[in-house]
Amino acid sequence: MIESPDQDSNNPYATSGNPYQASTQYAPVQARVIENTYKKRGLPWIFGKWLLICYLCAGPSFFLGFMVTGGTVGAIVGMNVGIFCYVVGYTVFECTSFVQRTLQDRVIRRAATIGYLTRIVFSLFPVLTPLDMFLGIASTSGGGYVVSLFYPMSGLGSGMDAFAPALTFSFTATIIQGALMNVVLLGFVAIVYGVCCLVMDPLKRPTGVTR
Repeated sequence: MIESPDQDSNNPYATSGNPYQASTQYAPVQARVIENTYKKRGLPWIFGKWLLICYLCAGPSFFLGFMVTGGTVGAIVGMNVGIFCYVVGYTVFECTSFVQRTLQDRVIRRAATIGYLTRIVFSLFPVLTPLDMFLGIASTSGGGYVVSLFYPMSGLGSGMDAFAPALTFSFTATIIQGALMNVVLLGFVAIVYGVCCLVMDPLKRPTGVTR
């Protein structure tokens, strides 16, 4: 008795009895290929990329924070620790399987690239300084409130000479301003994504990847 292809589970060319049903024999293989292709970049490459992006984007805010705090050691350490937290957060977030699969969509990947490149270019020139100043006022208020909770006798003046209050203020303000800027950047990327959906050919997207 000769077994039909659909009866032999070990046959790699086996097909279902339904001619209109797509074969799922190599579906897991395709998913692994997509994931492994993205992982070839490696953790050091992803970490180095976000280290460069975060510190370039934080340039104007770092300068404004330096002026507000007077450039004390605690303030500089607090700002650097806050920026580094975003570097680690972005690295861990991008290394997740969900983000790796999402970035396989060329439209999403293009929109994210345009958004962050625009942010970097604007950070190198005083184009976004008004936005950074506006977000800086909000983050400064938040940082001052946190300092008043932990160090009631310290203020934004003489209290910034002490290491601990200056570090707490700068770290908190950096985290708040980074969060607010990420919300603004996310909105910009969403607009860019909508434009990319209109101008990019959907048929050129990788098969098997959905938005």
